[in-house]
Amino acid sequence: MGGAERQGVYLVEHLKRLGADVEVLAFEDGEVVRKDLDHLGVKVVAFPYYFRWPRAKRARALGSLVRLLRSEIKPDALLPFVGIHSKTMAMVWPYTGARFCWWNQQDEGRDLTGTRVESRVLRKVSTINSNSYAGRDFLAGTYGLDPGSIHVYNNGTPIPERAETGVWRTREQLGERKIVSMIANVTQFKDHETLIRAWKMVRDRSRDAQKPVLILAGHLREADTVRKLKIQAFELGLSGDDVRFPGPVDDVQPLFADSDLVVHSSLTEGCPNAVCEAMAMRRAVVATDISGSRQALGTEGVEWLAVPRNSQDLAERIIRLLENAELRNSVGDANRQRIASHFTIEAMNQFFQAEIEKGLGRSIA
Repeated sequence: MGGAERQGVYLVEHLKRLGADVEVLAFEDGEVVRKDLDHLGVKVVAFPYYFRWPRAKRARALGSLVRLLRSEIKPDALLPFVGIHSKTMAMVWPYTGARFCWWNQQDEGRDLTGTRVESRVLRKVSTINSNSYAGRDFLAGTYGLDPGSIHVYNNGTPIPERAETGVWRTREQLGERKIVSMIANVTQFKDHETLIRAWKMVRDRSRDAQKPVLILAGHLREADTVRKLKIQAFELGLSGDDVRFPGPVDDVQPLFADSDLVVHSSLTEGCPNAVCEAMAMRRAVVATDISGSRQALGTEGVEWLAVPRNSQDLAERIIRLLENAELRNSVGDANRQRIASHFTIEAMNQFFQAEIEKGLGRSIA
């Protein structure tokens, strides 16, 4: 369940509360999707489709998708949630009978290549949205769109009243050691490499009797990347006790609750949900200085943005916060307030609802 999928579930819940008839089209079936939607009474339609299939296979699948939508689902509106799925739905939309289809860019342009087909369908959708300035700038720069025609909104981030603590300290047998965590799937789009180099400096300069531990949680999608990271850590003299790869995390809140500090090292990103979720739990965050992290942390948080690919700069900011609990708490309080003011689920859903109603020309409440 990635960030975009989670935002989609929030909208499904909102539309159901309004009394709308909602169905979810999944290009890949799975228990995670169904587990989050079954309790809402939402029908999940699994339709196998992969944008990297050979052209002929994709064309046949898109034809079948049109028939499915037109004859069985009969939608009024199509609401894709990432760029590559927006491209797919924009291609079939004119033939489905739906009155409305948006382009929703919930990433920084991943898997889009600037083709004429993409440019053509982008210009035909009902409206273009992005959850980040990075996504907006990608679309405007790649396809020659007016940036003002792309509507930017902030992701909705839940603010937990409280989270269970001690789960990860017990699970990993960490006692009182300081925990720094990064929650992100291990892929080419993240920069775990720079963080591991920085962690060598953090560990060596730690004045604690028990050295801090770095937990890199997330789906290990690219086996070669994970292997290279483990080799890198070994060559730097870091053991499996210094840097841990626990794999996917179903519930991020207990890990954030046990973390003294959260780090997000990434070279390309929309507005990172992991950063926003950590902020919502009053955690100080050190991140790479990219557009998405700036959007999340705001002007008050620029002090904790490190130069991309600069392990020394990243290490210095981590060390400064780890060594000063009062400063960490102050930064965490400010982060929580920013999420409560600018990243509410209600505001995001109201934005979506207004876009849908404008496109349909009627209220859906």
